[in-house]
Amino acid sequence: MKTFRLAILLFLIPIPSTLAEYRAYELVIENIEDGSQRKVITTLDHLQYSTYYPIKNIEKISYVKSWMCWGTSDYEQDICPAPSMENSERFPANN
Repeated sequence: MKTFRLAILLFLIPIPSTLAEYRAYELVIENIEDGSQRKVITTLDHLQYSTYYPIKNIEKISYVKSWMCWGTSDYEQDICPAPSMENSERFPANN
């Protein structure tokens, strides 16, 4: 009987749901022949991107920045926007 009560008690205790997170990346893909560039926001870093998406031999990928997004990246949801903080807000002066 004690085991049954313990099982019921553990079942009724609310368990916090798990929170997912992922990292978003801003990449620049540059054509080295004509200098044209395009910006890509993705969940793949600069090393993974070219193995998943084909790029031309005359293109190079550069890492610009990354940030953390809360939630999941499934079901083709939009990637969260990059936080926009000024340097003065991020690193206040030591007075």
